[in-house]
Amino acid sequence: MKHKPASPLASPALAPAMAPLEIRLLGGFELRWCGTPLEGLDSSTVRALIAYLACHSGRHLERETLAGLLWPEVDEAASRHNLRQALYSLRQALAGAGVEETPIEATRHTLGLAPGETVRVDVRAFAEAVARGQRPDGTIDPAQLARAAQLYRGDLLAGFYLRDSSAFEEWLIAEQERLKEVAATALRQLVRHHLEMGSYPLGMQAARQLLRIDPFSEETHRDLIQLYAASGRRSRALAHYRELTRQLRRELGVEPSSETQALARSIESEELRPVETADAEPSRGPVIRFVGRSREMEQLQMAWSTVQRGAARLTLVEGPAGIGKTRLVRTFLHLATSSVAATVLLGSSFEGDPPIPYRPFAEALGNAIATDPDTATQILVASGHRALEILAPVVPELVTLDPRLEEALHRTGPKVPADDLAGALARVLGSLSDRGGLERPARPLILFLDDLHAADTASIGMVEALFRSLSHQPCWFLCAYRPDPLPERHPLRRLAALAGRQGVSRIQLEPLGREPIGQVVEALLGEPDPLFAGRLFEQSGGHPLMTAELVNLLADQEGISRLPSRTWSLTPSSTLGCLERSRVEEVLGERLLGLPTSTRRLLSLAAVLGQTFAPDLLQEAEGEHTQVVDLALELLTDRWFVRPFPRYWADSRIDRFRALAGGGARTASFEFTHPSLRALVYRSLPAERIRYLHGKVAESLENRRFGGVEGPVELLAHHFRIAGNPAKAAEYALAAARRAERLGAEEIALAYRRNADEALSRLGR
Repeated sequence: MKHKPASPLASPALAPAMAPLEIRLLGGFELRWCGTPLEGLDSSTVRALIAYLACHSGRHLERETLAGLLWPEVDEAASRHNLRQALYSLRQALAGAGVEETPIEATRHTLGLAPGETVRVDVRAFAEAVARGQRPDGTIDPAQLARAAQLYRGDLLAGFYLRDSSAFEEWLIAEQERLKEVAATALRQLVRHHLEMGSYPLGMQAARQLLRIDPFSEETHRDLIQLYAASGRRSRALAHYRELTRQLRRELGVEPSSETQALARSIESEELRPVETADAEPSRGPVIRFVGRSREMEQLQMAWSTVQRGAARLTLVEGPAGIGKTRLVRTFLHLATSSVAATVLLGSSFEGDPPIPYRPFAEALGNAIATDPDTATQILVASGHRALEILAPVVPELVTLDPRLEEALHRTGPKVPADDLAGALARVLGSLSDRGGLERPARPLILFLDDLHAADTASIGMVEALFRSLSHQPCWFLCAYRPDPLPERHPLRRLAALAGRQGVSRIQLEPLGREPIGQVVEALLGEPDPLFAGRLFEQSGGHPLMTAELVNLLADQEGISRLPSRTWSLTPSSTLGCLERSRVEEVLGERLLGLPTSTRRLLSLAAVLGQTFAPDLLQEAEGEHTQVVDLALELLTDRWFVRPFPRYWADSRIDRFRALAGGGARTASFEFTHPSLRALVYRSLPAERIRYLHGKVAESLENRRFGGVEGPVELLAHHFRIAGNPAKAAEYALAAARRAERLGAEEIALAYRRNADEALSRLGR
């Protein structure tokens, strides 16, 4: 099949790479050419013909058989004439979309759909993914089964009906049941795999999808209850058991089985406890105790108490780099959510990363959707299709909830009004909060936006708009930022000026005093040491990041050693000479030199990837062996260079860092322990090495765009520009500019237009 490829620089949008012709039959009927739905296929018999051929792709079917299947009530001559007319209508529709040759292979007696790279049938892709996922030796490939589950959007030709053809109806019902059972079997295997491996969020997602296929499967309900309990969500596990009990009584008039009741009793009595790692800490390096922030914790508690009573609050936490803003907020959130059920969303902005419109909100909602099926379902059910359609360009993960949103994701216009976007975000966030009632407690929403000084101005304006819109909802907007790089008229300064009125509070962090540093030393050594504490305070000035890095340097150089009691002891040869450093960059640089060469190489690539990074992308871009990456990440985690990154904050008593680390390096995302470390690693790279690494990352991200939402155009434009590939840089920069323009992020659009102009000038265009 031939088609005319458009110039990438002239294309109106960059949709994920895919086969030019897509035939989607799972969950309904849809025919797409180069990502655009085909028109002119309103005839049910034409749709039935292409669906039947697609389900038998690669086979040549007798025309007589097809005619009898689709038009059984007319004579043979009329049915064959109708078949020719249907085939003509199909060819006309394809030709109108720009397809020069149809994928239908026709002879005088047979018809067939030609398989190949130019035609993609979701039923065929689903069957292939299941076949690859279920190995002959009885083991499974979870990635392939997850792919199959993603493809299974619903029943084959859901909602489709062909009048006056009982034979087609019988075939369709039989195929629907067969494919449904194949999908259910694959999902059951996924649920059991994730339960055994401890990847609970993925297991919950598979279990929820399985229950949509078979809502009365008590075994699946029991698995989901176990997943909730094993991940520490005891209250959610018991709530689901009660929901199941009501459902069985109402629909079937029965009680849960004795096995399910026993499971619920064990959870209620806390016999079934959350799975925790053997080691109580995510690192074997020294742990710096959280100290000296009692006043700030009280301020946070006051705001939190108000939110629990049903009113929105905006809290601004400000201070210089490394002063402990993120740790303060995360520590409080651990305490707050250990006793009160709440939905917590995390979003960040990072200096040095390419600008992305509304990135903090995209990250907060996207990670929640990808990680927690309960939150995803709540968003889908309560927000409304119109709000999700508006938000799809900001939060591409929404397409995984409703495939109909894919068109909105890749649409190039018109511009989304700022009020519409704010209204859609308010509706989605409002759906995640609950004021409660007489019989149920309130469930607040906490939106923690970190490093907001690095966000685009549209995002900061959106914070204020959402706070006003949700003022009567139990919503807490927690924003951490550095005030030092902000210009006089920056929107964060306007927010800070509201402190003390209208529900806005401001917390300004200062360095720690001598006494808290003494408490750090006492917790580290298990006893007071005034000399060590005094030296540490003098060199760090009470700066938390400097304090931590000086202790880490001391541990790296074996000035302190770990005892079986998990406290530390000064070694006999320790002189505390390594504490004589005046700048945190000097300490970090010295620590980096102590890493093995292979580990430093991977850390350099991680710095190019960003403040947060995924191990599989790190391995793919470097072409390194899995074991090498795992060992490097283990060492970097032990020495507090990186740590597991909580993409989503569940209502759990388990420390999320420990829970993520317990799954192994392959199941967690990671982040640098501080942006200063990432910046230092990046600055230390030679220019040629920087270009090379950005090129490797760009290639890996571009490959990941096939059929998914990974590799946003902003990242691709950024990496290809620094890699020195002007053609690709211009292509993706133009796409990024168009997306920003559509979302009203004018400053971002202008930046990408300039990047595109620069790249095009290098090409001589």
